[in-house]
Amino acid sequence: KANVVLRRIHEELGVSVSLADFYENSRVETLAQLIDRTHKTEHAAIPLAAPSDFYDVSHAQLRLWLLHEHGHAGPAYNRSSILKLRGPVDLTLYRDCLRALIEHHESLRTAFVSRSGVPAQVIQPHVDFSLVEDDLTGFADLDAEVRARVQEELTHAFDLAAPPLFRVRVLRVDADEVISIFTIHHIICDERSIHILHREWSALYNSSLRDRGALPPLPVQYKDYAAWNNRLADGANPSSESHRAFWQRYLSGELPQTAVPADKERPSTKTYRGDNVSGLLPRALAARDTRG
Repeated sequence: KANVVLRRIHEELGVSVSLADFYENSRVETLAQLIDRTHKTEHAAIPLAAPSDFYDVSHAQLRLWLLHEHGHAGPAYNRSSILKLRGPVDLTLYRDCLRALIEHHESLRTAFVSRSGVPAQVIQPHVDFSLVEDDLTGFADLDAEVRARVQEELTHAFDLAAPPLFRVRVLRVDADEVISIFTIHHIICDERSIHILHREWSALYNSSLRDRGALPPLPVQYKDYAAWNNRLADGANPSSESHRAFWQRYLSGELPQTAVPADKERPSTKTYRGDNVSGLLPRALAARDTRG
């Protein structure tokens, strides 16, 4: 959310504020003073990438692709959201609105392929998509069956070369209630993007019920951002050079290992097997921990 605010400040006021400065000046008054004394620069729109069969991946996508290629990720980078929908849900319209989103966002039609060991994005003109529907109304232990279907979705890995890199499964639990499970790979979506997709999905569904228009066209797609960001990060400019020099110094030498107390030996290869444990800390211990 902070990055969204910083982007709006840059777009509207022509001032580039770093994340560190933003948190150090988190009050509106001090942030306004910082903006007033900061040199203003013209906001430059992200240019469109030239048409191509292959597009560069972003640095974040490169990291996720490498983890996937070396078999270290599996379903660990699946992102899921679960919606409970009550009332007379038109699942045909629900599916059609999702297909409209697929046409709207190139990321939902993107494959990741290797070209001589280097990943590239391939934007497909169309992808095959089907909404999976399960009728659970006849099950005696409905909660257990819902949990099993959700877990099945969470643990099913994607093939990054075979879009779409998302799935939607709808569970009918009652005549007037369904549960929608939306699972997407992190390489094409982050937490904020999921909220945007749900908002647009809802807007399309509601507007279709009222016979209103579609979503406005996007000024840029993610491939355009990736190309622009790569030029900034890899170009010979003072900012990118200073960032590169900082991380080369910071990561030089032997890297420390985090020694978290555990009851089992740490495996040599990350498995992502684990669980959540909830509990309450005594008030005195919590207060002492807060004070550092």
